[in-house]
Amino acid sequence: MKAYHLLLISSVLFLSSCLRSETNIGKRFELLYYSPDIGQHINFGDDSVRVTDIKFIVSDFTLTNEDGIVLQTAENITALLYDYDLDAFGDRIIISTEIGFEINNFVSFGMNIDPVDDNDPLFDTDFFGNTTNYSLIIVGSVNDEDFIIRSSSSFDLNWDFDEPVILTDVNETIFLRSLISIEEVFRAEDGSLLDPTDNADIPQIVSNFGDNLGLLPFADSIFQ
Repeated sequence: MKAYHLLLISSVLFLSSCLRSETNIGKRFELLYYSPDIGQHINFGDDSVRVTDIKFIVSDFTLTNEDGIVLQTAENITALLYDYDLDAFGDRIIISTEIGFEINNFVSFGMNIDPVDDNDPLFDTDFFGNTTNYSLIIVGSVNDEDFIIRSSSSFDLNWDFDEPVILTDVNETIFLRSLISIEEVFRAEDGSLLDPTDNADIPQIVSNFGDNLGLLPFADSIFQ
C-alpha cells in the first residue's frame, strides 16, 4: 500500500528566476514552467502564428518515489496557475517549498489539468465564463489576426522518469519543469498550420497541447 504525505502549500508563487539564499533550509521541491517559443513568429509555409500567452490550471499533482511514497497537493489547493507570457523569461516558478521530511529517489510525476471551479480563489478572470469555466487559455495572432482559445478540456498526465531523481545533499531541490512548444501545438499532421480562428481546428490544437506538454525532472541546488 502506498504511503501518502500531504504537501501543504500556503501560497502559489509566480516568479521568473530561482530563489537565492545563504540559509540552509533542507531539501526542496519546485514546479517550473517554460515555453521556449513564446512571442515568436512561427511559420508554416505562408502562414504565421504568434502566441503571447499560454496558461493552464492544474487541479492536483502527485510525486512518487521508489518506495511508493507519494507527495500530493493538499485538499485546500484547488487551482495552480501555470502562466507563460511575454513578461516571462527562463523558468517561471509555480511552487517553491520545503519537502519537510526525508524522501528521495523520485520516479514519477502526475498532474491533472481541469477547469476551475466557481469558488476557486483565482485572480485570473479569463478562466471563468458565464456558463462554463476553462482549463486552458491560448492568446495570440495568426497572420496578424488576433485570437483567443478557451478550452474546458481535462487532461490526466503522467510521466515515469527514465532514471530516479536522487537528492544527494540536504540543500538540493527536485525540479519538475513543464515544457510546451508552441510550434508543436499548432502543427497539423501534414505539417501545415492548425488555424486557431477556424473552430474546426481548435479540438486538434487542444489535443496537441496535451500530447506535447513535456516534463523534465532534475536535481540541483538553488543555494550559492
